[in-house]
Amino acid sequence: MDVSAWLEQLGLGEYAAAFAANHVDAATLHQLTADDLREIGVGSVGHRRRLLDAIAQLKAAAPTAEAATALDTERRPVAVLFADLCGFTALSRDLPDERLHALLDGYLTAADTIVKRHGGMVDKHIGDAVMALFGAPLAHDDDVVRAVRAALELRARMPALSGELGRELAMHAGLTVGEVIVGGSGGGYTAVGETVNLAARLTALAPAGEIFVSEPVRRTLTGRAMFEARGRHALKGFAEPVDVWRLSGLVDRDAAEPTPFVGRGAELAQIAALVESCRARCAGAVIYVRGEPGIGKSRLVGETRALAVASGIACHVCHVLDFGAGHERDPLRRLADSLLGLVPDSVPAVRAAAVAGVVAAAAVEPRLEAFLRELAEAPLTPGLRGLIDASDEASRRAGRHEAMAMLVERALADSPLLLVVEDLHWADAALVEALLRVSRIATDRPLILALTSRPENERLYEALRLQPGGAPLATIDLGPLRAQDAVAIVGHVARLPEAIQQRCIERAGGNPLFLEQLLRNAAEVAGELPPSLRGLIVARVDRLGAADRAAIHAAAVLGQRFDIAALRAVVVNPAYVADRLLQAGLLRADGMELVFAHALICEAVQRSLLAQPRRVLHGRAAAWFAGRDPILRASHLDRAESPEAADAYRVAAEDRLQRYRPAEALPLAARGLELAAEPASRAALLLLKGDVLLDGGRAREALAAYQEMLQVGGDDRSRSLALLGSASARRILDDLPTALDDVAAAQGLAEKGGWLDIQARCRFTRGNLCFPQGRVEECLVEHEAALDLAERAGSAEAKARALGGLGDAEYARGRLVTCGAHFQRCVEESRRIGLGRVEVSNLPMYAHTLLFALRLDEAIAVARESVALAVAVGQKRAEMIANHACVGALLELAGYDEARLRLQRCRAIVKELEAWRFEPENLAFLADVELAEGRHDVARSLVGEGLVLARKTGMAYWGPALLAFNARLSDQADARDALVGECETLLGGNVLAHNHYLARHHLIALGRDMGDPDFIEQQCGRLSAYYCQEAMPLADFMARRGRVLAAALRGKLSREMAAEAQALRDWSARIGAVRLAAGLDA
Repeated sequence: MDVSAWLEQLGLGEYAAAFAANHVDAATLHQLTADDLREIGVGSVGHRRRLLDAIAQLKAAAPTAEAATALDTERRPVAVLFADLCGFTALSRDLPDERLHALLDGYLTAADTIVKRHGGMVDKHIGDAVMALFGAPLAHDDDVVRAVRAALELRARMPALSGELGRELAMHAGLTVGEVIVGGSGGGYTAVGETVNLAARLTALAPAGEIFVSEPVRRTLTGRAMFEARGRHALKGFAEPVDVWRLSGLVDRDAAEPTPFVGRGAELAQIAALVESCRARCAGAVIYVRGEPGIGKSRLVGETRALAVASGIACHVCHVLDFGAGHERDPLRRLADSLLGLVPDSVPAVRAAAVAGVVAAAAVEPRLEAFLRELAEAPLTPGLRGLIDASDEASRRAGRHEAMAMLVERALADSPLLLVVEDLHWADAALVEALLRVSRIATDRPLILALTSRPENERLYEALRLQPGGAPLATIDLGPLRAQDAVAIVGHVARLPEAIQQRCIERAGGNPLFLEQLLRNAAEVAGELPPSLRGLIVARVDRLGAADRAAIHAAAVLGQRFDIAALRAVVVNPAYVADRLLQAGLLRADGMELVFAHALICEAVQRSLLAQPRRVLHGRAAAWFAGRDPILRASHLDRAESPEAADAYRVAAEDRLQRYRPAEALPLAARGLELAAEPASRAALLLLKGDVLLDGGRAREALAAYQEMLQVGGDDRSRSLALLGSASARRILDDLPTALDDVAAAQGLAEKGGWLDIQARCRFTRGNLCFPQGRVEECLVEHEAALDLAERAGSAEAKARALGGLGDAEYARGRLVTCGAHFQRCVEESRRIGLGRVEVSNLPMYAHTLLFALRLDEAIAVARESVALAVAVGQKRAEMIANHACVGALLELAGYDEARLRLQRCRAIVKELEAWRFEPENLAFLADVELAEGRHDVARSLVGEGLVLARKTGMAYWGPALLAFNARLSDQADARDALVGECETLLGGNVLAHNHYLARHHLIALGRDMGDPDFIEQQCGRLSAYYCQEAMPLADFMARRGRVLAAALRGKLSREMAAEAQALRDWSARIGAVRLAAGLDA
């Protein structure tokens, strides 16, 4: 709490300096009486009354032990100190009750005073033991250090206390740090948890005069305190032995080994230039270093001090401390001590002598001497005391500032000067005013004033920035370290596996202190946030007002990034503004959103919430996201442990699936299944899981999900949908007979229920199953029925799918103009009503029809568009078919390199989907590429492998084309004749139409290779006959080209045939068809 700001809010800012001069901090403010206020200088009765009323309100609202029963119970990191008298049982026997009571009261009073002075809270007395908490109900940045200092001071106090109480006394203590539950319990504020129990056990284990600490304390204070190992001990109540350490003492912060100085070269270079300018040209400056806790402000200032010392510049340092450490830590007085050559425990006589030396050397007038003595805490003569008593508060304040300025000027007479003041975010108004006065000296003198602060209190910075004619101001904002710089810290702090190092670097987010603590605790906490870091963050939260504390808790529930409207909804305060959270550096603005300044802040605040309050906040968040974000709604319902969570995950997964994100939908459905308790809910989620897996190309897993759903139950409509899903999965896996059985069962349920939309899907799915089997007429009948049912049901999606199915049926029977029109209409309709899933399935087939129409440039453009769309939505089967369309066009355009790459992708998809029916097609196309590039033997091997596989997966799909290709490449007449015979037999039956032009293409090439014009003309006639119902330009070109080749082989190329050859050459040149034109020039 800023006492000066509090006074300003009351309209009593004129007393700020008086409160500061009398060392009234937030801890002592609550204890002020009317007499205290009068002594401070508050002469007005009305002002005293207003102050006392305001103090009473602070007491009522303050999170102290006295008001703890009103606090919410919470989880937080706390340092727990137990300290009791040794041999108290013997004392109880030896001393009368009254004497024993007085002795115990004296010890406990001394212990309580020490604990409170260091910012701790006395939790309770247990016989002769005191239990103290550091970090609750209010946390500080250094609670573990405070606890250690309190324990050491209590131990040091024992000899004097023994003298006062007339009995030789000794204490022993146990100290640990960790997570506890704190709050009102049994009518008082207390902490419970394993950490409390461990502190008590350590106390019992410690010999007289010793302080035993736990391993987490040692890790937290590595480099800042001295410890001696006391081995591992089995302690009552703990399953595993505990590492125990003896506390020897604290290490001076300047003597502690620093971490490597990395990543701040540019900033140090800027400071070095200012230091050199100060030394060489007597030019002063103010350096203001800002950044979040742990970012490296003190480390940079430490390097600044080293530069100054090396340049012959005298250095003086002070720290502004958080409240709870007493007035003896006042920064302005400590700075004066340093300038006078004093130390904090200098006795009054030494202080008086130091001041006298200054007065004698500088001929200081009595008025200024009085304020100099007050500043140095030197004894005042009656006359000098009278001068101070006669001054009003404004004059006193100005006098102290003038005395400080005089000390600085005196030091500058000997050498250039560096004054370092750290942690200005704790500064009150009086200190800000004093430093502003000192900064003016740097305008024309060799003085560098180096200041560090967090971004949450920048009154001095603003004053410096706006000060006219002031010293040059260099502002250095420290951001996160780069990852490569953080590596140097890793090597210095700990040797850990590389994976753990990388994890710590990522979590630290470029904060050196965070990284150091994560590394020191990496092996023990296994991903948990160390108590030292949590304490640092909780301390920042504790300094917020009640509304802002509630808001930061709500923000943590919302996550790393959120908008203000969501935050207002969760805190149930439509007018809430987050200015204080931004000023405190806990959040930052990013466009229209708010973001936690560091991920670990969010993590620490989340951890502090207990289960029930967290559930409530998640429930509010879920309500806010309803209708806005189904995934976040489901996630928050899950964390709220709501029974609605399972169905919410289903809705979220459906949303992802509709947006063509099956990979994102799957974990949502899986989480829903983990939570679902009711059979109906599980059935719906299993059906959805099957749809997601099928959409993602994982047919075998999809089939398992559908089958599980059918066993769970569900209503008939859901069961019919699961059967259709099962049939679709079996189609991909080439289990066509069982797939047809599934469709029959689904159709029976749909007809029973009267669901026309599902009946349409049944007929559509059956048509799709007929397609690869070459059952052309059945395929057409089924898709015509699907279209009729879709129109009767009024289902736009079913209608669009049926149009695609009709396209497949017409494709299967060779009516490629009609099928192209169906596919084009299907794509246009899908785009019109936003059915991207239907579009992505049918656009590749439209590309195929453009290839058959010899619109090669359009075909390859649409095919490439199809590939991109399929990749974008994760539809691998559609991606493969689109790549096949690309390859067909590329073969005609001689784009063999691209064709090869696309076929490699197709083969990978086949393996991933287990869609082996398409592998013969891949091998045939790949053989085309090899043959075009002159690798005859490789091509023969590929088509041989393709034929073997086609015989396993079904010859109706690509069998005749492969038989003809094998015949073309065979060098054995008998085998060739057998292959041609089998091919003709299949072409006379039920096979897909593309086999007719592909097989005739290879057989025409075979006839040319054999020099058999009659065979060529036979093939051309059969090709034309098949496609006579609807003209197909590709087949027409092939037949006409074949006849020209046959005439040339006979040596009878008539004028008409020569003109035909030229016309075909011109046609192929117009469309860029290289392969089609092969042989026409000859």
